[in-house]
Amino acid sequence: MVEANQVISDEQRQRVCSWLEANGIDPKFVSLEGSITVHSRALNGKQGAYQIRYTEYCRDEDGHKFMDIGSDGALTVQRRVVQKVPLGEDLAVPLP
Repeated sequence: MVEANQVISDEQRQRVCSWLEANGIDPKFVSLEGSITVHSRALNGKQGAYQIRYTEYCRDEDGHKFMDIGSDGALTVQRRVVQKVPLGEDLAVPLP
């Protein structure tokens, strides 16, 4: 998916943002300092639902980010949501 601090094209960024939105995640609150990954849950040897794991900014009810005391950055938390819409193939990135 997207590694922490990975540089991606504007087209790829828009594609990932649209995919996040389709899965109920507001991209403006997703920290790019953390990775965005998709994991499968397995139960009793059977593949289960896919989960999107990402880092989200902690914020108040008005959407303002909380600052992390003792650092220069915003406070973040790891989140997981069940993937509703898969991310399709990226035609701009040729596969080997």
